Amino acid sequence: MSAPRPGTRSRSLVAAAALRFAEGLSREDLDWGYDSIRMQVRQSLRKAAGEFAPLLERLAPEQTAHLEERLKDDNRKFADEHLPGTLAQRRAPHLRRNLERLEDRLGTLSDAQIERARQYAERAPLVDELREAERASR
Repeated sequence: MSAPRPGTRSRSLVAAAALRFAEGLSREDLDWGYDSIRMQVRQSLRKAAGEFAPLLERLAPEQTAHLEERLKDDNRKFADEHLPGTLAQRRAPHLRRNLERLEDRLGTLSDAQIERARQYAERAPLVDELREAERASR
């Protein structure tokens, strides 16, 4: 059996999303889309790590130590610049922007809709946190 062609999974995901979203969005559709994208990113990262591993095996111990130190420095700088305050303090502007965008497109939101948006914002990772986690995993 041959390997799937590049982009096949992405096209399949887009096609599945189009079918699911054709009649409107539900909470389950949003959760499915979010989870599907996370899974696809995880698979891509695993593949990239496998392709990068042979290069790392060829590094001398001094090169490995130097690379680790550089990554630690970069991670510290990133955290200082992008992760200030508590989690609640970092999520507040994100929720505020999302509510503004929703109200701009949909009009006034009900209390139930605001609560759903808040629940989604609490579940969704912040971009800077994802970047920090990716950096820390290197």
